[in-house]
Amino acid sequence: MDIRVLLESDVESVIQLGRDLAGIDSSGGLESEMKAWSARWREESLRHYLAQGWSYGIEREGELKGFILCQPLLFFRGHTQTLWVEELMAANPSLQQELLEAAYRWARDKHFQVLLLESERVSPEVIEPWLGRSKNMDGLIEIRSTRT
Repeated sequence: MDIRVLLESDVESVIQLGRDLAGIDSSGGLESEMKAWSARWREESLRHYLAQGWSYGIEREGELKGFILCQPLLFFRGHTQTLWVEELMAANPSLQQELLEAAYRWARDKHFQVLLLESERVSPEVIEPWLGRSKNMDGLIEIRSTRT
């Protein structure tokens, strides 16, 4: 598996994987299309997130198997730099964990204080490696990334 920064040229691959993982069939009618239009990985959202340079994809043999969409937040909740995780999707929890680990390492390297994600969007097993460095509050999981 290879993890790399997603580029604007990856929009279509991310959309297709998002559709597949969310079970949205292209011929599923209006209801399916409405789900795709409001998804966090919709095209307009991806154009914003991928341009930031903080989103990652995990590939096997050149095929996208998962992605994490992130962006920095400055001066949020008392922290100078926070990395907001908007979406984390992958074929299985272990790939999600790898993507979260990549975002965590990059945030740590760039001296961000925290990774922040919504608790309802990730399973407990994905967060397990960070239990000693995280807290769950107000529906958000805060993973400290500063060196202590």
